Amino acid sequence: MKKIPALILACSVLMNHAGAQCPAGDISLWQQAQVDNFPATCSSVDGNVYIYGNVSNLAGLSHITSISGNLSIYQTSMTTFSGLSQLEHIGGDLYMYQLPSTSITALGKPGGLTIGRDLYIYNNQFLAGIDGLSTISSVGRDVYIYQNNALTGSKGLEGITSIGRDLKINRNPLLQDFNGLKEVTQIGRDIEVYQNPALLSIEGLAKLASLSGSLNVFQNPGLASCAVSAFCSAFDGPPGQVNIFGNAEGCNSVGQVESACDALPVTLLYFRAVPESSMLRLSWATTAESNCSRFEILGSDDGVNWEKAGSVTAVGKSVTLQKYEFSQFPSGAPSLYYRLKIVDHDNSFSYSKIISIEGFSAYKAIVYPNPAKEVFFIRDGGRGIREVSMHDANGRLIFRQTAGPEYRPGAPAPGVYRLSISFGDGWTEYSRVVLSP
Repeated sequence: MKKIPALILACSVLMNHAGAQCPAGDISLWQQAQVDNFPATCSSVDGNVYIYGNVSNLAGLSHITSISGNLSIYQTSMTTFSGLSQLEHIGGDLYMYQLPSTSITALGKPGGLTIGRDLYIYNNQFLAGIDGLSTISSVGRDVYIYQNNALTGSKGLEGITSIGRDLKINRNPLLQDFNGLKEVTQIGRDIEVYQNPALLSIEGLAKLASLSGSLNVFQNPGLASCAVSAFCSAFDGPPGQVNIFGNAEGCNSVGQVESACDALPVTLLYFRAVPESSMLRLSWATTAESNCSRFEILGSDDGVNWEKAGSVTAVGKSVTLQKYEFSQFPSGAPSLYYRLKIVDHDNSFSYSKIISIEGFSAYKAIVYPNPAKEVFFIRDGGRGIREVSMHDANGRLIFRQTAGPEYRPGAPAPGVYRLSISFGDGWTEYSRVVLSP
């Protein structure tokens, strides 16, 4: 009988040891030594985790598989989070903000990271890519992507198939598309997209068949086509849940989008651009046509200002495969954009998705180093630069200079700036430079 208390005591010691595997409460890591000395027996954190400051790698956290609360990563210059490669679940929110790096890689277990509540990517001045988030498979509530001044695309979110509540993408001045969201098939409630001046396409949401909540799309001056299934389905909901304004023609009002959703005189199979010597060949195919009159080919050097390059007569009525082509000598711009204006016999119309082709010109100007601090240079391909001007995200002129060889814009605030590079032959190219602190 006397052995029983000893056995109970032994069990109590083992239980206390197991409970001490992870630090109690919330965990803050701001020094590399804290990460390096993190308990190797801790795999499931019961609380919030904050990572910031002078931390260079997360190798000491490689055994963590779950965090019951929030994971916040901010104000740290790390670009890779491979130390968290075994992380499978975040019970609360994932916050990534005020990161001075230009990219992030390798966060979470490949193909197996779930977020219980919200994903926040916001207020990152230099973050141009989020490839490291490709491990995320689902988000329980909201996805917020806003105020990321250098973010050009959403590549890295392809693993997400469902969003429990809202998708909000706002105030990202260089964001061009939603292609990283191409696998999303379900959004539980609302979509909000506003003040993304470089946004050209929402085709990344093509797999999203319907929307049960509100739709708010406004002040995206480059967005001309919004007739995807989910957006079209929003008009079947209660009055007042759709707000569309301040975008490009074609997606500038509720009426325009409703007309585009109703028209859609063809079923477009593909639309492609292929370089051939000094020519550019555009090809597309339809699997069905009904009352279609013609295809107008629209071209642009910046994705915002469009010009008609030509027109091709449609077959008109068909339920079989129809193929079309159009060729032209393109401009020397570094990036070229094309879309089809599909016109019905009653002159109603809709737009195809926007396609782009990069580096067609062998004389493309190259800005280096990029990011830059006090000075940058431009390789002009032997064409002779006449003038360079630099504007901020609001279009304000920050700096203007005649031909280099070096360009010193003074001391503007760190961020992303648009360059207009004028050549002696009269052509103007556009580029961007990131100024770092």
